[in-house]
Amino acid sequence: MPKKLQVGDEIFDYPLTGDSNFGEDATAWAEAVSDTLTEVRGPGDIPVSDAQLLGLSGNISGLSFDTSFVQRVLVEGIIIRTTIVPNPEPPPADPFITIRKVESFKVEGAHNGFEFNISVDYAGDDTQVIIDVVGGQFTFETPENDSLTTTLTIKFKAKTMIDEEILGL
Repeated sequence: MPKKLQVGDEIFDYPLTGDSNFGEDATAWAEAVSDTLTEVRGPGDIPVSDAQLLGLSGNISGLSFDTSFVQRVLVEGIIIRTTIVPNPEPPPADPFITIRKVESFKVEGAHNGFEFNISVDYAGDDTQVIIDVVGGQFTFETPENDSLTTTLTIKFKAKTMIDEEILGL
């Protein structure tokens, strides 16, 4: 007697060891599971990652897309700027205090075959970081040349829509 397995709203009679004629049922189940898993993480998607942002501008390490098949991106994340500033309180207070600014961002973009067109929304503390894209590589720029900044970090994840024909899917 086959085992009942459910994927979404479909129920499959998955064969048990020793069952005969199990090819069609097992293949149907495997195809349904594969389709479902691409919704979780598909080609071009980026799992939660982080990178240090060094200097006043540059590439965001790990945040790039293959423009030969990626058509749309949704990038979400946070930027964290940590600074150490002089404490206005007189001694015996600690002479320095740490300030942590956290800014959330969301980038939506579409690649039209020649360029990425993106819109970026920011919320939270203003970390003075501007996100852009060149080709499929995301970049950052910060006009704040702040020698008191100790770390500038970005944490992100991305979902993509792809041209399945190009990948042969």
